[in-house]
Amino acid sequence: MARIRMKIMIYRALPAFTSEIRTGDYVTRSRRFAREHAATCAAYHEEPYQVIRAWVPADLVVGANNPGEFKWTGEPIRGRHTLTESPITG
Repeated sequence: MARIRMKIMIYRALPAFTSEIRTGDYVTRSRRFAREHAATCAAYHEEPYQVIRAWVPADLVVGANNPGEFKWTGEPIRGRHTLTESPITG
């Protein structure tokens, strides 16, 4: 009998020019947390950041040291675009 793997949604904030979640990257289960991180990074780096998402096997996501953050342990995957945060210009 085949084993059924539970899947979960993960999010990652990263520069707008890429959509790959690499092995060892920090991810979160919270879209809001990822969006806030993308907004902060966009302002700090003065370039657009996006949030991507992916359905992944739960056993390939492990806890990290910071609350709300996890690490992706699977092979690199492409996420789907969720939103883009642009830098604030004055």
